[in-house]
Amino acid sequence: MPDPSAGPPEPRWGAGNPAIRTIPLDDELVVFNPVTWETHLLNAAGAQVFEALLERALTFGDLHAELEAFRAGQGEPVRDDQVEALLAELEELGLVTRVDVDPDDAHR
Repeated sequence: MPDPSAGPPEPRWGAGNPAIRTIPLDDELVVFNPVTWETHLLNAAGAQVFEALLERALTFGDLHAELEAFRAGQGEPVRDDQVEALLAELEELGLVTRVDVDPDDAHR
């Protein structure tokens, strides 16, 4: 049973549609959304995050860590506003969405 004092589970984001198709293009990613019939080209950082979201829903902290791992050795840390901007852009394009988490699964 989850601890009620822990508060609500942290929000997670996931791929907006399981039918989305991707094609790697060097470090970038071509993404086709069959719902909107739109194709998007994601830069390397966007591709890294989006591919991770295709595998499983991630929290903001998970996404921050994913970008940190991608930029390892580049000297400049990832800022929260960069992660927020990337999420907002991917949401606006209809590629990712906030997903509901079963409270019992959130604490496992």
